[in-house]
Amino acid sequence: MKSSFRFFISVFLGLFLAIVAADIFFSVNKIQRIFTFHPTLKFLLAISIIPSSTIVFSIIFYLLLPNEK
Repeated sequence: MKSSFRFFISVFLGLFLAIVAADIFFSVNKIQRIFTFHPTLKFLLAISIIPSSTIVFSIIFYLLLPNEK
């Protein structure tokens, strides 16, 4: 697998998994009660969780995908 293709696939999978994880995180009832009092907190948390999770998941997928031979 070419290195650039491997990189883009891992970033795409990482971003997808980060969005799914953030959606699950924000759907928890206890967390939703906090965001009713502080609606901007949800936005600030989302813009900090999704990029960092994307980086972590992308690195994991990049290491798991096969190298070119």
